[in-house]
Amino acid sequence: MWKISLKTKILILVAAVVGAITITYIVSHIVWYIFGREAFPSFSEIFYFRSFSELIFVAVLTIVILIAIVIYQKKKFKKLKNDFEVLVSQVK
Repeated sequence: MWKISLKTKILILVAAVVGAITITYIVSHIVWYIFGREAFPSFSEIFYFRSFSELIFVAVLTIVILIAIVIYQKKKFKKLKNDFEVLVSQVK
């Protein structure tokens, strides 16, 4: 019923990745701070990892957040689509 262009899909994907990386940055550094990291690094240090385990932690957290965003958006889109179909049926 609704067509989404490839350009829009790419923009949504890029926005989701950037949002997931930002959220991951905030959450991971809060966790690291709680467990003894000495200070919050600057945003430019987001890809600086002291160990391979930190890299794995951030990668897994980013993937989990991306999956959560996709699931949330699918549910939101289904509800919006159902509401739209109900509205169209009421107009007819």
